[in-house]
Amino acid sequence: MSTPLAADGSFAVYNHAGAVHVIVDLVGYHQDHHHDDRYHDKSTVDSLLAGKAGTADVWTKAQADNRYQSKFDAQQQAPYVLSDTAFSTSLSTTAKIVADIPVSLERGGEVVVSYSGTAGGTAGDLIECSVGTSATFGYGAGAVGVEMGSGQNQSVVAGTRHLSFLTPTQTVIRLVCQNTDATASIYDVSLTATVFPY
Repeated sequence: MSTPLAADGSFAVYNHAGAVHVIVDLVGYHQDHHHDDRYHDKSTVDSLLAGKAGTADVWTKAQADNRYQSKFDAQQQAPYVLSDTAFSTSLSTTAKIVADIPVSLERGGEVVVSYSGTAGGTAGDLIECSVGTSATFGYGAGAVGVEMGSGQNQSVVAGTRHLSFLTPTQTVIRLVCQNTDATASIYDVSLTATVFPY
């Protein structure tokens, strides 16, 4: 599509379906301006285009590089899934980060985190796991506990938690586990975060 510029360098694009996002590709300019008012030299083009759009809202074609139709489209991301796994982690009375996922939300968003693993230990072990942004165990952080019974040496540990970030955020979602003594471990751990950006 091509459209003529108004005398002040502006142009308008309309779309029946809603908002319009435009990448401007200025293909050239004339060295001299002598006879035809439809064409301008570089300094005139620069002055006509100056201040028409803030650089926070506009990408040049080279910046877009055929990846996005506009900067707005790049920021309006669809939900996506991140994950981390751990083969085996020994546990003790000191909480330990078993798996973690870095999350970056340019405008905030919602994150649904789920985890599962197999806890192994001896009778009487109480293996507890929580998920959140803290590096320490928290009883209010989607905590799940599994107590090993007599003759039982393994059990599934699983949980889900919903986290809301109302402002731009760069954080790490962590699965933190602990045990009543140093004889337990957790293995085949899967930590998954479904991210819904605003």
